[in-house]
Amino acid sequence: MRARPRRPLETRRIDADERSAASRPGRARGAPPSLGAPRAVGQPSAGLERAATWERTYVMRDFRKLGIVVALMLVLLGLSGIAVGTLLR
Repeated sequence: MRARPRRPLETRRIDADERSAASRPGRARGAPPSLGAPRAVGQPSAGLERAATWERTYVMRDFRKLGIVVALMLVLLGLSGIAVGTLLR
């Protein structure tokens, strides 16, 4: 296997500068990204809409299950309190 020929240091620096400028146009290096602002432009694709609908449905089911578990735990807590109160009399 042969070693690759080395490029001059100046050429590598120029390429790196061009690459960083092209990858992030309009932002200073190290600047925090803007939060909360939508970046998408135009109409969303059908696949993206399906994925978003599926995600919302999943989250709603998850919150529903969490609510049921919390309600059952509160009922059990109340029943156990009543049971302990009657046993200690």
